[in-house]
Amino acid sequence: MPIHVNDMFPTRVDTKTGDIVSLYTGTELEAKSAIKQDILGLKSLTVIKNALKHIDSIDNPGTHMTFEELYRLANKIVYGVAF
Repeated sequence: MPIHVNDMFPTRVDTKTGDIVSLYTGTELEAKSAIKQDILGLKSLTVIKNALKHIDSIDNPGTHMTFEELYRLANKIVYGVAF
């Protein structure tokens, strides 16, 4: 039966975003059989979108790099692997 997260873990409301966040670290949550999820917020998505526009305007005017292409390129540069 579903229960509210506050009944299981101490939480607080982020005053800037209004998001409910746990006061436990990811490791502490996992030790209690919970899962920590990091979800990209709108601000992060806007940064990625602007980065793609900037890359397109400098590297290949008139073309468009997708998020998937950027992801593959970043992994290749950082990890030396292409997915």
